[in-house]
Amino acid sequence: MQPSSKPFENAATRLTYDWLIRYVELLPSEASKNAHLSISPMFTRLVDRYSCKFANHLCLTNFQCSDMASFLPTLRKTVITKYYADLSTYSGTITMVFQAGLQLCRLKNLCLDNGTITPDELMYMLKGQHEKILMHKTLTEPVRYSSLLPYLSKSMEVSIHTPNMIYDDCFPETRNDKASILSNLSLSPFPVDQKLCLRFVESVLAASGDSKFIWIEFAEQVTDEFAVSTLETAREMVKEAGFCIIEPLTCERKTVLSVCCVRLGNLEL
Repeated sequence: MQPSSKPFENAATRLTYDWLIRYVELLPSEASKNAHLSISPMFTRLVDRYSCKFANHLCLTNFQCSDMASFLPTLRKTVITKYYADLSTYSGTITMVFQAGLQLCRLKNLCLDNGTITPDELMYMLKGQHEKILMHKTLTEPVRYSSLLPYLSKSMEVSIHTPNMIYDDCFPETRNDKASILSNLSLSPFPVDQKLCLRFVESVLAASGDSKFIWIEFAEQVTDEFAVSTLETAREMVKEAGFCIIEPLTCERKTVLSVCCVRLGNLEL
């Protein structure tokens, strides 16, 4: 007796159907969807059920979050492609909007401001590896910077101003970290720890890119000795890394370290 080909045929059919679902999910525009509607009734059903809506931006505010029952259904299978901002002060909004079906494609800007955010919500948001990240929400629990670094290093600009962030030395020893593109870094409140501060400066200088900006606000005022020593060491690090300082290194009001420099070969005379 010949073995039945039915299981193979079923598997092949299932595989083909799953592939078609994925294909429909990735249709990039309304015009593409409309073009597929005329192929067959099956394609019409697939497009109606699985295709995504694409939008350039979404700004989530308290006004929208005050009526989640009517707002959340509008987010089903919506993909944001450029700018996403959560400015609401309601807790749990990030979890709710993504459970409703919202998706993020690698964004130009991700802005998280006002209110609170859980560590799980923050990690979920950062996995998209966005170009610019602004994180000013308050964390509900402490989070180590090292746990975020694999995602932050894929961004060109990062601004984190939030309590409960634990800044730890999590950088590779190499002085040439081309895996990172993080060239613009702004942090606060930062512990008064000179060695740790300079490791963050070194990490930005080691990343790819020809211009650098570092802004670190300490959690409290530093001493004159700390400020002078930190500035002198940072100045030498910038020089050794092949950069030229284009704005004076400062330790403003003994609370903020600011470094702005450009690679020597890219300096226009």
